Amino acid sequence: ETEEDLHLTMDLMKRVEYEDAFTYYYNPREGTKAFELGDTVLHKVKIERLRRIIELQNELTRKKKMKKIGQNMRVLAEKLSKKNSSEILARTEFNDMVVFPGSEKLIGNFVMVKIKKLSGNTLIGEEIPHA
Repeated sequence: ETEEDLHLTMDLMKRVEYEDAFTYYYNPREGTKAFELGDTVLHKVKIERLRRIIELQNELTRKKKMKKIGQNMRVLAEKLSKKNSSEILARTEFNDMVVFPGSEKLIGNFVMVKIKKLSGNTLIGEEIPHA
């Protein structure tokens, strides 16, 4: 990978605006096609490039999640929050983590919530009462 390759990757990330990405530096594994390519990039360069990719992805993720503030979303209540037993940890259909005030009786059910804010990468919401 050259510096130009890295810039092309980052440009693609900006165009596509991935919601999330699982990244790792290149590590040749014996028995794979990539192993035959060799390993010509210094480890410290790989780590620095990975840091830049992760930093960009964090910005893109936050930007995408900020757009969800104010939206009503259907979530699956999974469990009580470890940080606060009066809050429910839930997931959207796109696997976004959402925390909202609620009781254990909601676990296993779909709940409509209004997204109020973002804390880290976690959406914070409140349950929308049934009409």
